[in-house]
Amino acid sequence: TSVLPTGRLRIEIADSGEGIAAERLPSIFEAFNRRGTTRGQVGGTGIGLIITRRLVDLMGGDVGVESELGVGATFWVDFPVASNPKFPEPMAQDESLGHFDANLHQHCVLCIDDNPVNLKLVAQLLTKRPRIHLISAHSPGLGIQLALGRQPDLILLDINMPGMDGYQVMEVLKTYARTKAIPIIAVTGNAAPRSSALGGATGLADYLTKPLDAEKFLATVDRWLEKGRNESGVSDVV
Repeated sequence: TSVLPTGRLRIEIADSGEGIAAERLPSIFEAFNRRGTTRGQVGGTGIGLIITRRLVDLMGGDVGVESELGVGATFWVDFPVASNPKFPEPMAQDESLGHFDANLHQHCVLCIDDNPVNLKLVAQLLTKRPRIHLISAHSPGLGIQLALGRQPDLILLDINMPGMDGYQVMEVLKTYARTKAIPIIAVTGNAAPRSSALGGATGLADYLTKPLDAEKFLATVDRWLEKGRNESGVSDVV
């Protein structure tokens, strides 16, 4: 750890492994890039570095790597340093994760969309369903983390997002036992019929286009939550 002349804090992690070839360094932070190896040779899904980059970006930082074949690699992250940091008072409960009433069956819905306006709209629409608890992610990487950690009953997924598109996010979620069975509804501005057909072919539960029709949106959410409730044997009214 060191402070750069620019005033930013740098954290470095180095290893003495096989290293990364120079021609592969520019693409090392791309989704599913596994340094040219096959899935059977190296564990993981190839999204760790892109999630790292997205999280560092959200904190106003930078991330990079330097490497030499046969010598090793050094990954670094830079963060801005506040001159007078102020820490918020602890909340009585984590409002970002919400609170579940143990005596009331609630449904957890995850919405992944990089547009804050769309996230707000979905939140407003779902206020009509008081037993639905919504969690939101404004980046693909954060969405994957929340899906794996919270295992929601339903995922609303934007398709056109920077870094990873919705189909790539879905491919990752389908590789994990805890998320592969969660129904995923595409909520996208791409209304072309060809795209709708592609959605069904790739395993999406449903495909909604923007601007959202409120009644159709709520009916679709109700239908898939009802389907999941019936399959789990739980009887409840949304």
